[in-house]
Amino acid sequence: MAGRAVLRIIFADQSDSRKLTLDSGIPATVEELHTFVKTSLQLKEDFRLQYMDVDFNEFMNLTSVSEIQDKSTLKVIYSPIFCRILSPPSLCTQLTHLMRPQLLEAQSL
Repeated sequence: MAGRAVLRIIFADQSDSRKLTLDSGIPATVEELHTFVKTSLQLKEDFRLQYMDVDFNEFMNLTSVSEIQDKSTLKVIYSPIFCRILSPPSLCTQLTHLMRPQLLEAQSL
């Protein structure tokens, strides 16, 4: 861990983003960062993190904290809750899109 770091965390789209300050710097592992994000932002759902890749200018799955630095942008990608149970896949996608605004609204309370 280095000095203090600040990350931009995006949800769903860029209209919902938050600033996250890590006083002790970026954690040593993705798992530690995931836990910090989940705890600090009080996220209840399972998610994965993506980072803005400078080579492709696209969000990529975060597999190592060496891929980010102070003032990096991360994106929270929620794991589909119903997809493991429901089929066909189109039904799962529809349910996820229908529920997402309610879940985001509940988290901001």
